[in-house]
Amino acid sequence: MRDHRMTLHPVIILFMLVFIANPSDQSCGQSKSSEMHFVLKGHAYNSSQVADYPSCLMTCVRETNCVSCNFNFMTRICDLNSKTKATEPGSFKAQDYSVYTEMLK
Repeated sequence: MRDHRMTLHPVIILFMLVFIANPSDQSCGQSKSSEMHFVLKGHAYNSSQVADYPSCLMTCVRETNCVSCNFNFMTRICDLNSKTKATEPGSFKAQDYSVYTEMLK
């Protein structure tokens, strides 16, 4: 079976260069940091399947209570979190094919 992690990294790098670093979108919020293969477990107030990682980020940006999000590239599940790894370090766990992202509000 092919290791999908190797093919995800160029996609994430391209996305971060184009989407997150776009200064014209700063009025809507932006990500603070992202960590591949990690999630914040147990603090999602909403979970849903979305089309892609950018959709997950934009959903979090639009939500007042969302301070971080998890996205799984295999299932396309987006978890909107009311906490961050700084406030709940014991809940920050390794998880393949996922990315954890904190938001600037």
